[in-house]
Amino acid sequence: MKRILFILSLCLLSQITFSQDREFLQTYQSATLPQGVRDIEIYNTYSTGSTNYYRGLYQRLEFETGLTNHLQTSLYLNINTVSSATSDSSAVNTTTSFSVSSEWKYKLSNPYKSIVGSALYAEILVSPQEFELETKVILDKNLDDEIFALNLVNEFEMESGRTPSDDHNENHPELDFGYMHMFGDHFGVGLEFRENNTVSNDKGWEYSTLFAGPTIFYSGKSNSIVLNVLPQLKNLHKTQYDSGNLVMGDYQRWEVKLLFSFNGI
Repeated sequence: MKRILFILSLCLLSQITFSQDREFLQTYQSATLPQGVRDIEIYNTYSTGSTNYYRGLYQRLEFETGLTNHLQTSLYLNINTVSSATSDSSAVNTTTSFSVSSEWKYKLSNPYKSIVGSALYAEILVSPQEFELETKVILDKNLDDEIFALNLVNEFEMESGRTPSDDHNENHPELDFGYMHMFGDHFGVGLEFRENNTVSNDKGWEYSTLFAGPTIFYSGKSNSIVLNVLPQLKNLHKTQYDSGNLVMGDYQRWEVKLLFSFNGI
C-alpha cells in the first residue's frame, strides 16, 4: 500500500501547477483553493515515546479540490500502523488499520483584506470500528512577513464494541495556535502549540495535554513541504486516570509530522 501511494503521487507530478492553502501542519488557515484547482497531499506522522515500547506511523493520502472560491473539499485514505508491547519483556505486536474521511472548509473572510481571516471546517472519518466528527473554527491573520493562526476544535469519537454497552464515546476539545515568520515568499520558520483534552462518557475529564514545537515551511514552483516536530510538554489536568506529568497511554512523548503537497489542475 505504501508503494501504491508513492506511485500515485509521482504519476501526477508532470501536470502540476502551484497553489496552496497552508503553511502550518497542526494549525489550519482560512485560505481555500480557487475554484477548479486540485491538489494531492501526502501526510506522514511518526510517534514514539511511551511507558512501554511504541512506534506509530499514521499516513494520509488526500485529494483536494476547490468547489468555489470559498468552498473546498477533500477525500482522505488513512493508513495507521502501530507496533507496541505491553511490557519490556513481551513480544512486539504490529497492527494496521484503514479508514476514509471527507473534509469540508468554507472561507468566511480573507486574512489579508479583513481584520481577521476566518473559516468553518468539518471532517468525518469512518472505519469498521470507529466514527469521528471533527469541527473547527479557524481564525488567522497575515501581517507582512508574519502569519498567525488560531483553531478552536472539537473531535467527537465513537468506538463500537461487541454490544451497545461496550460502546465508548469521547470528545476532544482542542486549542491550536501557530506563528510563522516568512523569509520571502517560499520559506518560513515558526512554532505551533496544541492543547488537547479528553472527555469520555464513562470517566469524564480525563486529562489535558500540552504540545509545542517548531514548524518549517518551504514551497517550490509546483509543490510544498512542511515539517513539524511536536513534543508533549505537560499534562495540565491530572486525574486518577492519568496522574503523571505526561500522558503516556493515549499519547506519546514525540510526534513528527511531514507533509508533501503537489498542486495542480
